[in-house]
Amino acid sequence: MCSPNVASAKDEWLQVRSKNFLLIGNAPEKDIRKVATKLEQFRETFRLLFRSIKVSASVPTNVVVFKSDSSYRPFKPKRGDGKIDNFVAGYFQPGADVNYITLSTEGTDADMFGVVFHEYVHYIINTNFGRSEVPSWFNEGLAEYYQTFEIEEDQKVKLGIAQGNHLDLLSQSKLIPFTDFLGVGSRSLGGNGGHSRSIFYAQAWAMVHFLIFTGRADGMDKYVTLTLANKPPEQAFQEAFGTDYATMEKELRKYVGQRLFKYQVLTLKQKLTFDSDMQVAPLAEPEANAYLGDLLYHVNRADDAEPFLRSALAVQPNLSLANTALGMVKLRQRKSDEAKTFLEKAIAQNPKNHIAYYYYAELLSREGRDELGFVSKMEPATSARIREMLKKSIELNPAFTESYALLAFVSLVNNDELDDAVVQLQKALKYQPGNMRYVMRIAEIYLRQEKFKEAASIATRLAKNADSDELRERAEQMVSEIGRREQIRAQNDANRKKYEEGDGNGQGLMRLTSGEANQTPEQLAKANEAERMRALNQSLRKQEAGETRIVGQIT
Repeated sequence: MCSPNVASAKDEWLQVRSKNFLLIGNAPEKDIRKVATKLEQFRETFRLLFRSIKVSASVPTNVVVFKSDSSYRPFKPKRGDGKIDNFVAGYFQPGADVNYITLSTEGTDADMFGVVFHEYVHYIINTNFGRSEVPSWFNEGLAEYYQTFEIEEDQKVKLGIAQGNHLDLLSQSKLIPFTDFLGVGSRSLGGNGGHSRSIFYAQAWAMVHFLIFTGRADGMDKYVTLTLANKPPEQAFQEAFGTDYATMEKELRKYVGQRLFKYQVLTLKQKLTFDSDMQVAPLAEPEANAYLGDLLYHVNRADDAEPFLRSALAVQPNLSLANTALGMVKLRQRKSDEAKTFLEKAIAQNPKNHIAYYYYAELLSREGRDELGFVSKMEPATSARIREMLKKSIELNPAFTESYALLAFVSLVNNDELDDAVVQLQKALKYQPGNMRYVMRIAEIYLRQEKFKEAASIATRLAKNADSDELRERAEQMVSEIGRREQIRAQNDANRKKYEEGDGNGQGLMRLTSGEANQTPEQLAKANEAERMRALNQSLRKQEAGETRIVGQIT
């Protein structure tokens, strides 16, 4: 499929700033204002109902509003087979530096906003608690419940409106047994087939609906709190709801069998009006292309993003957003020299561009990496420059958490300022409490400091709960590594004791190989891979004369 065309000069692009969102679009102004109002009303309703949850984000959220599905189609995400997903009516794309919401005004509100509201709830929950930490039935059930959000007269809110597909599934399928249903994790949910996953979503919606309409909504909050505190699931359930799995399962089956589901109506104390606070301005074609290119980059379509960004810079060479985004594209394409040029331009054009400072530091951190992408050391001058860039980024925007994380990575690679690295990551976690990457990095630092107990506590939890395969494997490797090191330490202590007691039969002290105590996570990964290959070679038959053994990967 060919790349999308750049923004058409025939389209009139507008920029609308609301209280919490930046919207751009080629749709009529009234339609863009309507989208802004609906998003603000949804966000504020969620904030009012969940006051203990932080809805403010550490990164901005940009919203692109297309006037038609045909103008939207070139910017939709791609499926796993590389083709555009034409059935997408709207989506929410979270990012490390910016979130994007996209939709077309050509369709019903349910089509436009349903998926956006659903994913926005996930974003809030995951940011606050971590996707792998929150029970999946609660995370999905709450998102499904809020997906059908409606508001009348800016004040009367409707929640939990039944979805026809859920009702059909619930009437035609058996409920998943509670032990299985409540035990589904985010990783196992992603691996389920389409039908099983759909039944889970329907049952999760029904569960949340049931708890709210039977006066047990507070129990959900208590249940999540207890599970986050590592209370065993069945015990947490009993304490939160005052009943056991079997009893609740019977009640839910009876509730679902009634086939009649009310929806929740809340009348807010004040009207949620935002229109008068919005700022509207025309958006020049180069700026529109810069945003569209940035959008494509963030939906993992970097190659498609480049024509938009180059088109923007051809007309407006000093556009910092376009230079930043093109620098990010080149960084992803591993064209470091080009990336550096664009990022330096972005910083020169806008010295307050914290994103450009961060990605410039990210670029420098990749210098000296080997052919597999691992870095074992950084030159002092490079480290100093990276830290300078990151501290500037933090000064400009303390809420941008990736700067703290990269600072910690530099310390881990250099094996210096490790205590400060933990402090930096803890600052990041104040803005994103649910970011498990940051938690894992703290565990890696603890391991480097030989704080085995602290490292093992984190790694064991992530090895069990992490929804990312990569993160889970790192945690499992760490648990294994800690066990090995503790075994060596225990053996050394025993041998030392024998020696001190004068036992001539005491064994020599075991030790790690030279430099092993200071191995980076990347070096540990390489060592594990080497061990895996040794085991593989040992399991194969011996080579015949003239044969050569190679290893490769089929793609």
